[in-house]
Amino acid sequence: MMEVRSRAFAGLWSLRVLVLSDSGIQLLQPEAFYSLSFLEKLDMSRNKLLWLPPDFSHSLSSVRELRLDHSTLERLEVSSLEHLEKLDLSHNHITFLQPGAFRGLPRLRPLQLAGNPWNCDCDLHRVFSKLLSVRHLHVDDYHNVTCHEPLQLAGASLAWVDSQLCMAEMATVLVITVTVLVTVLAAVVMAEHTRKKNQHAKSWDAESQSQER
Repeated sequence: MMEVRSRAFAGLWSLRVLVLSDSGIQLLQPEAFYSLSFLEKLDMSRNKLLWLPPDFSHSLSSVRELRLDHSTLERLEVSSLEHLEKLDLSHNHITFLQPGAFRGLPRLRPLQLAGNPWNCDCDLHRVFSKLLSVRHLHVDDYHNVTCHEPLQLAGASLAWVDSQLCMAEMATVLVITVTVLVTVLAAVVMAEHTRKKNQHAKSWDAESQSQER
């Protein structure tokens, strides 16, 4: 397995640009970028990373451009890079984004996310809506972000279907709500019918007993 070992670049504190693209890297050990506190550009595109270590950003406090595109990342773990201005996560295996996924990247401007197998649902719509509402942030390839799931939306542009995603969810909730209300109403009607029936029966019994006397 090709990996970047802990403190692999120790002593290279003045390094400004590091290109590790097309290296077949599958794993980053903890503290892999130890001492690279002045690094400004890191290119790790076209590798085989599935995830990033929790301390990935700890030693990259000066990074302004980060390329992680055309890899195999399954989840997003890029945060606390306060100087990061450009981020490329396109063409990975990311299916969803957590709310506030880029909250720790205050200077981020261009962001690339196309080419991932997005699971298009109402939650994803909400996250992208918030991303698109951030004034300084620009999702460069938003109109190329396409759905992979659900099957009926496969290949569709998120920009085309995003306004419909929550409508479908709301329709489902509405159907469930109406069904519950109808069920409750039916139960109330049946209970009232039973009550009146029992009351009528008691009145009939009382009348019969009175006639017998």
